[in-house]
Amino acid sequence: MDDDRYPVPWSARAPQRYVFAVIAVVLGIAVVVTALAYIRAGTGGIVPFLMITVGPVLAVIYVYYFGFRKFDQPRDS
Repeated sequence: MDDDRYPVPWSARAPQRYVFAVIAVVLGIAVVVTALAYIRAGTGGIVPFLMITVGPVLAVIYVYYFGFRKFDQPRDS
């Protein structure tokens, strides 16, 4: 196998790719729960509402990157 031609980042190799995907989901849920707590407390202004929208979007992006993205594109030489 020619690892120099098809580089795969360390974080995208098994088993750490699955661990990082789970961590991204947990952090996305934690951000939403924290935002809801701020909204219930009446603090934070617009920031908690942004946390509710941006937190899950970032979690989905990271789950895609770590769990589903294929690194099979050859490096330009």
